[in-house]
Amino acid sequence: MKPYIGITGFMSQYDKRAEGWKLVKSAKLGKDRLIFKEFLEENESHIKGDMLIKRAKRMGSPAGQLHTENMLKQTFLIPDELRKFTLIFTGTIWKHPDGYQCVPALRIGKICDIEALAGFGMPVYEGLHNYGWIIDFVRLDKGLLTPARVAIIEK
Repeated sequence: MKPYIGITGFMSQYDKRAEGWKLVKSAKLGKDRLIFKEFLEENESHIKGDMLIKRAKRMGSPAGQLHTENMLKQTFLIPDELRKFTLIFTGTIWKHPDGYQCVPALRIGKICDIEALAGFGMPVYEGLHNYGWIIDFVRLDKGLLTPARVAIIEK
């Protein structure tokens, strides 16, 4: 079974459609190598999400939610220097039932759902791992602050 077959075939543990969200777009998953780029320009402290989407496209092919989930399964491969950043994946866009749009992101946060992480095949031991990489959804109608990096598929 392929992990991605168009938008209607989007298969994800974090599929938001059951919660009433609409999948607007999703980047295809392949054997991609990702790079993480600064998206703020000189003298900027934040930008709105629509500008982030445009800048990410100018930087290359934006990675999406399936890339996010693949990275979450293999957090041991994420370089330590990226721990200080929120990693934003603009290749997937969700529309919330209230009308605003979101993109997935990886960030360090409190691990609350041990069973969900174990479902990714991650060795998680209650009490030993209080903080780790989690998937979050970033609203595009808010100002995006640093420190963050946008995920781009390296060609």
